[in-house]
Amino acid sequence: MWTCVGVFAFGLWAVQSSSASDKAAKERGELVDAWYNQTTRRWETPRQHMYKDAMLSSLIMLKPPAQVYKASKPGENRASQSKPARTLSGVALADAYRQRQTGSRSGA
Repeated sequence: MWTCVGVFAFGLWAVQSSSASDKAAKERGELVDAWYNQTTRRWETPRQHMYKDAMLSSLIMLKPPAQVYKASKPGENRASQSKPARTLSGVALADAYRQRQTGSRSGA
């Protein structure tokens, strides 16, 4: 029984000490709140509503400021900002498809 009490006390001490060190690092600016946005595939600053929601607040972690980006706007997608895809010969996909359909494409 005393072993169980000892294990519990050690676990409680470990949680409290790590919480205190994280809080101190956050106050010094070594760590900031961040969440992993799977759409942009990067760590971003959390939006205000995330702190109020119990499920979303569980996604917020502490990360170094160098790894955290500004929050992207809702609906913003990095895939829509990328350049259009091209074939190996450098022709846009839509043009290559039209050339192939009309038979004017030479080679392949």
